[in-house]
Amino acid sequence: MTFMKLQQWLQSLLRLTVQLSPALLGFFILPSQSLAQLSPMTISLKFPQPVDRGAPERTVGGGARFTPGRPPEQISPEPESAPDTLLRPPSPINRTGVSSCSNVEPGKLPLTALMPTRENVGKTVVDNPTLYWYVPPTTAESGELVVMDEANKIIYKRSFLLPKSGGIIKLTIPANAGLKLGQTYRWYFNLVCNSEDRAEDELTNGLIEFTHLGNVLENHLEQASLIKRAEIYAKNYIWYDALDSIARIRGEKAQEWEELLTSVGLGAIAKEPILDPLAPQR
Repeated sequence: MTFMKLQQWLQSLLRLTVQLSPALLGFFILPSQSLAQLSPMTISLKFPQPVDRGAPERTVGGGARFTPGRPPEQISPEPESAPDTLLRPPSPINRTGVSSCSNVEPGKLPLTALMPTRENVGKTVVDNPTLYWYVPPTTAESGELVVMDEANKIIYKRSFLLPKSGGIIKLTIPANAGLKLGQTYRWYFNLVCNSEDRAEDELTNGLIEFTHLGNVLENHLEQASLIKRAEIYAKNYIWYDALDSIARIRGEKAQEWEELLTSVGLGAIAKEPILDPLAPQR
């Protein structure tokens, strides 16, 4: 091969190499991208908003109405099951109460239930759901959780002390409270500002619908991680359990926790600490 032909051959080879370089580069890069797609990715935890954000009115025995947003004194509870002191707080306000013993800082929320709708309606598929509330810095003497069934009977009541610094308080309704599948329950979360005058209470209330996911989804849940469970619950409108699942791993899934709260308008409190209530002093 003459020197001239060798030079021409080398030039042709160089041009071919330049033309093939993008394809070769793509060949080597593509497997890495494919592997990345197969690796664990951040799960989206945006809670879908239902078309009908209200809650249905339920008619119960004795002609009493179990209606979201109605204060305790208007649902005629049985005297022996609901002491008079529990019936005197002012009418509940959806999501927030009227401040009387809380120090609400500028840009912060007042007493707020961590719920997906302003009506504070949510579902659970467990008989011991955990509920969450944001409590601002407060001088309240104590806090109180009251749960009532459709017959307006108190099935669970708990008093506790609150951290003065404020934060997100979590409380679990125990299984022995007796939640029944297919039933709806109302909870009241009260800040007792003055035990001598319960009309000064700050409070919020909401509903728990104890429902069933279905056998197929339950089988998926048994094998799912907490983050995957949170995703399954969220996609199926099971708010209480979606929130609790992600709250348990908030330390390692802070982005997903914040995304879930932001999707329901609660991003402002996403960075607040989650606190356990304190046992009342005897």
